[in-house]
Amino acid sequence: MENDPFGVFKLRFAVEYIEKSGKTPKEAFLDILPDVLALRISFFIDDKTRDMNPNFVLTLEQDKELEDIINQLIGYATEANPVDVVRESWDRITFKIVKLFTDTDCKPDGPICRALRTVDGEATADAFVQLTHFRRKSDFKTHQPNPPAVCAVTIARALKRLQSLVSRSTPETKDRAVKVSSTGMVFHTLFHLMAAINTSPLLNEQFRLLNALCFHIARNYTKFKDYTLLRALAHGAIALLQQYDLAHAAQSILDWCLEQYKTLDGEKLVGLDNHLSRIGQIAADYLKHDADPGVRQVGEELLAWVESWMVDAVTDNTRPYILIAITTWPRTFDFSAVASSSEIYQSVHNAVTVVNRSPGTFRIVGRLRDAASEGLDHLVAGAADFWTLKSYIPPADDTRDEDVDAFVELLFRSAGQVQTVPDDPLNTPSLGMRFTLSNNQFPTAKQYLVLALHEMLASESTPIDTLQSPRGLLTKYFTQVLKQSDVSVGCRRSIIHLILNLRHFGPPGNINPLGYNHWLKIDYLLLAQAATYCGSYTTALLFLELAAEDLAPGGRAAYDAAAEDILYTIYSHIDEPDGFYGIVTEDVRKFLLRRFTHESQWDQSFRFHGAAFETEPAASTNAAEVVRALHNFGFDKLATQVYNRPELEQSSPDMVELTYGLGWRTENWDLPMTESDQALGPNSVLYSALQAVHRDREPELVDHKLRLHLRRQVALLRSIGNEDMTGIKESIRLLMCLGELRQAAVFGTDSPSTALEKFNLSSDFDFEDYDAIMATRISCIRSRRTRETAEMLGDSTDDAVANLITAEFNSLMSLGGFAVTNDHTQVALNALNRAQTLTQDDTSRFVLECEFASVLWKQGEQKIAVDLLRRLTDKTTTDSQVIRHKLPFLWSQLGEWSAQAALEKPVDIRKNYFERALEMLKSEGKTSSVERANVSHRFATFCEQQYLAHVRSPDVAHLRNTSDDLQAEVAQLEAEMKSLIGNTNHQYEFKKYERQLKKTRDELSQYRAKYQAHVQASAHFLQIAIEEFARSLAMTTTTHEVDTVIRVCSLWFSNFRDLPLNQAIAVPLLHIPSHKLIFMSHQLSSRLSTQDPHLGQKTLQKVLRKLSSQHIFHTYYQLFALAHGGKDAGPMKARRSLRNVAEEPEGDEHRVEAAQNLIQILRSEPNTQTRVRDLEMVCSAYLEWAKHRLEKSKPGAESPIPSEMKIRSLIDVQVPIATEHLDPDPTGKYEHIVTIRSYIASFTTAGGINLPKITRCVGSDGIVRKQLFKGQGDDDMRQDAVMEQVFELVNYLLAGDRETRKRRLCVRTYKVLPLAPQAGIIEFVPDTTPLKSWLDRAHPNYRPNDMSEGEAAKRLHSARERRADVVDAYLTICARLKPVMRHFFTEASKLPMAWFGMRLNYARSVATTSIVGHMIGLGDRHTSNILLQEQTGEVVHIDLGIAFDQGRQLGIPELVPFRLTRDMVDGLGTSGVEGVFRRCSEETLRVLREDSNVIMTVLGVFKTDPLYSWTVHPLKLRRKQQETVPAATIRSTRPGPDTHSTMDTAGGMEDQPMEADTVEKLAERALASVARKLDKSLSVSHDVQELISQATDPNNLGKIYFGWRPWL
Repeated sequence: MENDPFGVFKLRFAVEYIEKSGKTPKEAFLDILPDVLALRISFFIDDKTRDMNPNFVLTLEQDKELEDIINQLIGYATEANPVDVVRESWDRITFKIVKLFTDTDCKPDGPICRALRTVDGEATADAFVQLTHFRRKSDFKTHQPNPPAVCAVTIARALKRLQSLVSRSTPETKDRAVKVSSTGMVFHTLFHLMAAINTSPLLNEQFRLLNALCFHIARNYTKFKDYTLLRALAHGAIALLQQYDLAHAAQSILDWCLEQYKTLDGEKLVGLDNHLSRIGQIAADYLKHDADPGVRQVGEELLAWVESWMVDAVTDNTRPYILIAITTWPRTFDFSAVASSSEIYQSVHNAVTVVNRSPGTFRIVGRLRDAASEGLDHLVAGAADFWTLKSYIPPADDTRDEDVDAFVELLFRSAGQVQTVPDDPLNTPSLGMRFTLSNNQFPTAKQYLVLALHEMLASESTPIDTLQSPRGLLTKYFTQVLKQSDVSVGCRRSIIHLILNLRHFGPPGNINPLGYNHWLKIDYLLLAQAATYCGSYTTALLFLELAAEDLAPGGRAAYDAAAEDILYTIYSHIDEPDGFYGIVTEDVRKFLLRRFTHESQWDQSFRFHGAAFETEPAASTNAAEVVRALHNFGFDKLATQVYNRPELEQSSPDMVELTYGLGWRTENWDLPMTESDQALGPNSVLYSALQAVHRDREPELVDHKLRLHLRRQVALLRSIGNEDMTGIKESIRLLMCLGELRQAAVFGTDSPSTALEKFNLSSDFDFEDYDAIMATRISCIRSRRTRETAEMLGDSTDDAVANLITAEFNSLMSLGGFAVTNDHTQVALNALNRAQTLTQDDTSRFVLECEFASVLWKQGEQKIAVDLLRRLTDKTTTDSQVIRHKLPFLWSQLGEWSAQAALEKPVDIRKNYFERALEMLKSEGKTSSVERANVSHRFATFCEQQYLAHVRSPDVAHLRNTSDDLQAEVAQLEAEMKSLIGNTNHQYEFKKYERQLKKTRDELSQYRAKYQAHVQASAHFLQIAIEEFARSLAMTTTTHEVDTVIRVCSLWFSNFRDLPLNQAIAVPLLHIPSHKLIFMSHQLSSRLSTQDPHLGQKTLQKVLRKLSSQHIFHTYYQLFALAHGGKDAGPMKARRSLRNVAEEPEGDEHRVEAAQNLIQILRSEPNTQTRVRDLEMVCSAYLEWAKHRLEKSKPGAESPIPSEMKIRSLIDVQVPIATEHLDPDPTGKYEHIVTIRSYIASFTTAGGINLPKITRCVGSDGIVRKQLFKGQGDDDMRQDAVMEQVFELVNYLLAGDRETRKRRLCVRTYKVLPLAPQAGIIEFVPDTTPLKSWLDRAHPNYRPNDMSEGEAAKRLHSARERRADVVDAYLTICARLKPVMRHFFTEASKLPMAWFGMRLNYARSVATTSIVGHMIGLGDRHTSNILLQEQTGEVVHIDLGIAFDQGRQLGIPELVPFRLTRDMVDGLGTSGVEGVFRRCSEETLRVLREDSNVIMTVLGVFKTDPLYSWTVHPLKLRRKQQETVPAATIRSTRPGPDTHSTMDTAGGMEDQPMEADTVEKLAERALASVARKLDKSLSVSHDVQELISQATDPNNLGKIYFGWRPWL
């Protein structure tokens, strides 16, 4: 070849490369230039010297010769500057030079270390020794490598010469020299060396390269302070650790890495836990190697080394990461030197959310299980953490039996509950994101495809409509693929993956904010079908929503028809119960049948399919559905008979699966089963497992088969997509059944009852899960009983069989009781009938009959149920301890049922049942406190009902009124007679009056006697109610606590001055555990007074003293506010004039004095004086800062807190952060709480005329929390605090109902702490934005051509000013301003599950807050008073001062029950108000109706609260509507047509106190309004429909004040 300088092309590798590349020699030379340069530099220096002379340097002539060689080589290939070429190839040249390494002796005095000392210094040699010190001669006997190769000293000098060349500064490259990164060179060389070691098949070559690697690291050891390099090195060394022959070499490198980690801190230590866990996992894998003792020895050495390091390396910086590694450690080891058990378990709890996962991370389940067994249940992963644990599940071959057992036990502990939608992080990057070096994450092929297609599409300038453009071709190809029926799931999933990830990018230059949805023009309906085929159901729902975006005019009907079946499939798999009802359909029959399945209404399904079966018995579909309905209804044997009909098609997978379900339920163990049948579904797997239990005689063989099934099912759960909730729940149910089966099948020496105690089922299980588990348990017990019976001699019954019969009977009774509780009476009857055949004595028959009575009561047979229960309770002569123990509870139940069915007089019920139950409890010493509390609570509830019946009875009112009338008549007759005394002319009249007077007095005496009897009975019931409620609270129970406290306070406060009552209840009230009164602490403290200290007031002060002494952090803020209540009398005069003064003779000053007296007492008590001192300091600083006036402040702008403010001096104060939720501590110790560390010295404001100050508090946990301080303006913050208390009560009620709890319905609350009448502190709800702010930005962004907000406001305001038709103006605005709220969720997350979860949370919270807001008459719901939670999608309502329908008293009345404008509806999705919103509204209203007595009771407490205001001053009502829009928009606020104004009548009211009877009437009117809304005369669905109609009616929305922005 021509121009071959130095014979490069004669080198073998060069010739081979030219032949294979197909390039010209010059082009090929450019490719291999770095290789050639490395060889030439190394060989040149090697030729000059190989000695260890530390002073060796090339002479000027030699250096010039070498540089000429380099320049000639580079000049042949390119005209670029030689220095630039070397710099660009620095990493490759370095790698090629280091790869020439030939020395193998790693000893401290060997040639490698001597070379490093000679060229680079002693420190590099020491680093090399540390990097190789675990190596042994026995690891491998190396030999000299093949050439080309050079010695270590030559390589060191060559690298040093190369570095000097790279660092050279030239005029042309001087500015670019700074870009040369030695760290990058070190990393890439490291990367290439690791890759070469891993790909080399020869062990000698691997050790040679390992020497080169350690040599490279040692020369650059200072660079590894960069944690990115250190992490990459550790990652590579761990990969080498998996090769047994390289284990000691890798251990040496890892030991050096771990020592470097000790010097790092903070985020630089991230990944250390992962490294330690992986090392432990690899070492544990070596220990499993039974065939080679040497391998096991290596594993033991590795574990001992890393465990020793973990113990020795503990510092404040490393401890958190070492703790995380301990959580998944593969063997038991004493880590007490590292942390205590509680700290380790706390780390386990925290580690559930760790993102960096190692192959052994699933072992965390064992630690979680251990934490639970030690009573640390609060550290055990809950239902929401299931998704993290699922992601930890390793492949089937790597799954350990002990981990599977722990996982199943955790499923039992969480009652199989799974959060329906996992909390995916909303900012999770696209799977197509670029390689991130810090996390060592390398893109997969799918991710590379996304990146490649994105780059191609982003650079495409051809219009998308052009079919021959890349976009057009891809659209056409993907569409054709998706339309083919035989395309694999993987292919469809890849296309869906591509579309989803492209949505993370916006097309360049595209001004359409939704352009990310239109990279390709694939039909989203087609994509939705493909997604359902792949099991990506929330993705399919997202695609359907996107398809609806592009509907052509008139295309809705076609869309609904196409989407119907897709939606049926989606909602049958995502376990969201309400979206189903939003499906639009024309086929009512089809919808009904699907609804019956969706709602598990198997009786209805049987009726419909049974009728079809009667008509066409030969139709296999009808027969199959009849079988399925019978099976799900509990009639398995009947279903089997129908199933065996010859015309029924039995070959489909669903029917085969049903076959096995019927088989194991009916205990038919002769069904044929192949290996493939076991993979059909849960029933086939469970049948196979139960068949083994019933047939196999060897326990070890049974256990082996069950473990095999468990491992397979855990692996299957791993493979199920997160979007297939139905599949996941079925898998969880099966795992629990298999776990139950394994626990029940191998009893060992334990009795069945003892063995089954481990998996005692709680009431939190879903009924389907509970039923399946109990059926599995019963089947297993019956198998064992059959086997034991077969081994018996004659007709005798041994203890084992008797125990098994008892275990089966108890299981059936548990199933029956749970079924009754969950309204599955047919299943309960089935279980009780089976249990009846197992009754062995009077006790079991008694228990069975009691449960049967409950079933009868549930079915509406009240009289028969009561008669049966009465007959059972008459058996008081029994010697059975169980019966005697149960009788008091049954007597109280009998009294409750008799009262509900009105079968006996209340007095007789009290005497014959409840008082008898209490007497039996006194004589029965071993009754649990829970059962005693239940009896007391039932008795108290009965007495409360009777008391209220007396108080509200029209008969009592008639007696009282008639008595008053008769008394007046008596007085009148006496006056007439008195006037006739001494007048002899009127003796006849006198006698007549005398007879009339006697008759009237007799009649009055009779009426008074009747009335007094009612009063006495009422007083007696009242006293018993309070006493028994107090006793139930004083006993150990967690049931009925909040509502019981409310009832006690309501009854007490309504009769606060009743002396006999207070004498009777004083002691019981003081016995109530103080922490249970915290919920009512506001209402208790508001009644403090020093005037007229009657017994009720004295008892109240004792109760509050006890409460405050033990829970000062919960009560002090209210006491402080009361103690400072008189300081703002001027500004609050008008506000107080509207308060309830009907029961406020004491006045504010006496309340202030009482609060100050109580605080003084608490100051002097040893257990509270320190806390009171700290709280006084905090509250004084808070009040000062809240009332600090700001003249003007720009919202969001940082301003310094004045240095004189006391809040600046709050440093390390042992007071909990006021706005954080603090759980009551029954002990009163309040240890381990988050306290105040400091306040950041700057603040911002939230805007508005009152300028609330946003201040940041740093907690002792290091977390910064925002707080809102308000002190300007006339808002009484106590009103908001009381409304938040109502919301908390509603949440308590919703959490207690099965259906609303399943949907997680609640009202988002925040803490409000008044410190004075007009000042206080409010919890700042994090990650929220006002609805107004988002809509103001979104409308012009998504609908730039629509009418502007300002124009809409002007139009509506102008129409009102001109007295024009405001509804027409509103409709015109709506036609030109379309909603955009749906885009809030696609903005927040492009991930389908996160998008679905956010929108679901939004729909549920809007429904809940709408119904609750309607109940309390919450008004002023303009867009600034509703916040959007940016992470969850929930809505948060603020500014709650306009309540109890006072919005209708505004100058322009609010005519809607809640805000359900077009944008609010748009956020609900294509189904609108149907589906989730409607169903959640109905469920919320149903619960509020069912618990209306509790709600009305707490509102009744507010009625007698002297600090609560039932109306808003008219002046404030006027300002409310003026504050909702900018002042420039408002010229006047004048009522339009069809409205009524009360504004003009407000003059002078500010100084006019309201009379007591007027306030009483206002309170009565407000409570009556709430009672009407909770009335049950009409159905829930009717009332919800009526509310939705009112809220969306244009005639109502158009007449609302324009500042409310009804068009949004």
